[in-house]
Amino acid sequence: MQIKVIKIAAIALIIVGGIGLAYGGFSYIGESRQVNVGPIELTMNDRHWFSIPIWVGVATITTGVLLLGASIRS
Repeated sequence: MQIKVIKIAAIALIIVGGIGLAYGGFSYIGESRQVNVGPIELTMNDRHWFSIPIWVGVATITTGVLLLGASIRS
């Protein structure tokens, strides 16, 4: 049972690392600001980009491969 959980976690790490390398980051919408000028209402949404360093993707994939190899040997 525990070996299956480790295999699933290892595969998930490999997939997440691959996605991190492929996209290089992700964007999200932060605080919105609202301004009322008489009858006009303006709303501003701030879009932020979070960059994922290449070494994090490589380290995640490497950890996944090592976990997968260890679970196969057991």
